[in-house]
Amino acid sequence: MTAAGAAAAPADHPAETTEIKVIGLRRLIAERMSEAKRSIPHFAYVEEVDVTELESLRHHLNLSRPENAASLSYLPLVRDGH
Repeated sequence: MTAAGAAAAPADHPAETTEIKVIGLRRLIAERMSEAKRSIPHFAYVEEVDVTELESLRHHLNLSRPENAASLSYLPLVRDGH
């Protein structure tokens, strides 16, 4: 079967769905999440940063660590500016 054939659903087999009533705590969570989505302003902030030198430092530090030590990630090398 090709990838295109796998993606296409047969037209003669309708998708089956089961409806489950949301009650109790799950209902309260759903209501609060919906309210938050409607009332809280949503935004995204993107900033591009050249981390070439940071990657070079991280690579150097990882090479100097003991063989059984975990590799350093970027997290210990980055500050949030505060």
